[in-house]
Amino acid sequence: MPMRYAGVMGLIAGMLFCWGARESQAAEAAPVAEPAAVAAPAAEPAPTAGSMELEDMYFYEFAPVTVASSWAEETVFNSVSTVSVIDRDMIKRFNFTTVSQAVETVAGFMAWRTYLKNRLPISRGLLQDHYANKVLVMINNVPAWHAVTGEGDLDRVDISDVERIEVLKGPASVLYGSNAYSGAVNIVLRKAKPGKSQGFAHGGLGSGAEGFRGPMGSQQAGASYSQSEGDLQYRLSANSRKEIWPQYIFNAEGTAATNRMMVNEYLDLANVTFSGQYGGHSWLINSVVNHELYLGVTPQRSAGVDRDHEIELHLANYAYHYKWEQLQANYSLTFDWSRRNYSRSFDDNTRADIVGSRLMNQLNASYSFWNDWNIEAGADHELRYSTAFTNYLVYEDRVITENNMRDRRVAEGSGYVQLGYSHQPLKVLVGTRATQNELFGTNVSSRGTIVCTLDETNSVKLIVGQSYRAPSLFELNFVTLPQRTVFGNSELKPELATSAELAYLTKVAGFFVQALGYYAIYENSIGRALGSATYDGVTYNNVNVYQNGDRIIAKGAELEVEYRLPTTRIFASGDYVDGDDGDRIYESATNSYTWNFKYVPHWTASGGATQNLGPFTLSALINYYGDMHGRVSLIPANFSVDASLAYQHGNIRHTLAARNLANNNMTVPEYARRTLNEIPLIHGIRVDYGFSLEF
Repeated sequence: MPMRYAGVMGLIAGMLFCWGARESQAAEAAPVAEPAAVAAPAAEPAPTAGSMELEDMYFYEFAPVTVASSWAEETVFNSVSTVSVIDRDMIKRFNFTTVSQAVETVAGFMAWRTYLKNRLPISRGLLQDHYANKVLVMINNVPAWHAVTGEGDLDRVDISDVERIEVLKGPASVLYGSNAYSGAVNIVLRKAKPGKSQGFAHGGLGSGAEGFRGPMGSQQAGASYSQSEGDLQYRLSANSRKEIWPQYIFNAEGTAATNRMMVNEYLDLANVTFSGQYGGHSWLINSVVNHELYLGVTPQRSAGVDRDHEIELHLANYAYHYKWEQLQANYSLTFDWSRRNYSRSFDDNTRADIVGSRLMNQLNASYSFWNDWNIEAGADHELRYSTAFTNYLVYEDRVITENNMRDRRVAEGSGYVQLGYSHQPLKVLVGTRATQNELFGTNVSSRGTIVCTLDETNSVKLIVGQSYRAPSLFELNFVTLPQRTVFGNSELKPELATSAELAYLTKVAGFFVQALGYYAIYENSIGRALGSATYDGVTYNNVNVYQNGDRIIAKGAELEVEYRLPTTRIFASGDYVDGDDGDRIYESATNSYTWNFKYVPHWTASGGATQNLGPFTLSALINYYGDMHGRVSLIPANFSVDASLAYQHGNIRHTLAARNLANNNMTVPEYARRTLNEIPLIHGIRVDYGFSLEF
């Protein structure tokens, strides 16, 4: 409660400060005009990035960013959230190969792995057991996540199809609803330029490695076609990508000699994406099949280490946008189907299959009045359905257990209202979302933002917000059968978050700076710990049970600096986070304590530089993790370095890239099961050649 009152007082103080700054400026100079890209939501939407030459833009304020529940577009200078943007020019210059690799460069964001799942987005150090369902992943503002376990997949879209990546940090469920608990990643797709037809093709090969299907090198191939004519525009793409890293020794759980295994980290992905728009109608279809290294249902050779983890995802969305004078209305219908299939045995004869789907309806409308005011209201309804979580025998094609997950479902509805005021130099937004979950009743979360534009190159933001996440179907219902060693918990409480942050943004002499500090409170954090559970009338002791933890308090600071000229682009980002051990749990089985921020480095950083030399482009990229604790011992600070050389000849581009050039073996804590101290994240060097052709 005190945090909520402090937030209100902070918003009031921010408004007074902003108006005071405006009056002092007025005495010296004429008022600064509102930037052209800023408009009340009822105005015509700003041009999308697909219709603009991002490579000719040298400062962030020209890049539109969709950061509200409506379709209105803003810039990072006046957006009502803390947003970092990775645009097409940055993707191209630094030769990012995946969305997860690009997101790792954002202050406060990491893409880690557990032994069950790779490339999990983590915002501001808030971990999740096996899956990352606290960061919402969206494609063109359409939420995309597994209905059973809750995690989103950053790499379901090929990087060649991405126009920009918008990373929103901090609680965002008032804006986006479910799963935007500690942040959100919006992947914005490329579009054709108005009145043009465009084709794009890419391919490449990488250094050879021994993969799970035999010797093979890294490979990529893909093509797309887009057209924009009058009211109709669409883009269709198909891509395939294989990334295989050199072998390394994985020390699995246990003391047997067979638990030391040679494995490869790999990604083997194919996807098809279609996006289109005709007048106010729009469509999005994304289908992907991905194979990745699996390190066991437990990190043991007998539990499927080095077997294949298959992920299949299908997303379809229809949306309609209507505008009449000062009124805008949006309707969206989304169907999201997900499947994960992985091994549970050494011989790969026993596998698990997790299938679920989400059906979501969204309706919102906004109305501008009195020139400076805007009100937006909306409602969402979502049905989450667990088709099955089965264990089956491959050779006999026979289901052996259901794991208590067949035909589980939950409905969740929410309504929100936001009131905004915008008059130079002040922009204010306050909003509330009421969520009704059929299992957990009603939650009300609110947020407020003040943006003070001191002048055309400086702005200050004060953001106070809350977030809500209901437990996933997996966390509520799962039981490992027949072993009965891991149990969901129908008595779980939803997770709650409250945070306050103060940010300063400036642009001067080619530099862009975004600096902020934040204070956050997380309550009822859900994790797995030893306890007692009852199933079919029988009580089991000393088993793994999903439980709510006590309050966690975290504070941190983030800094992003960029220098951009037509031929040069340099950036540096870093963050510091310090969280307490409010969720500290003693585990008798390991004779140790565990808590979320035990496993999170206090310091992380990323930096890069790129320079054009005629037709050539040189770039270098570094990612750094500070010291962090594993289960029993410290994991030293480490870093990775990538370098690339590109040559542009007409519409053809050639690239040569070295990944992990310093050949560092980067590891991260094994924080999910907590039997190993650490697991590999990056191992060995990979050299890739790629080309692209636009026509």
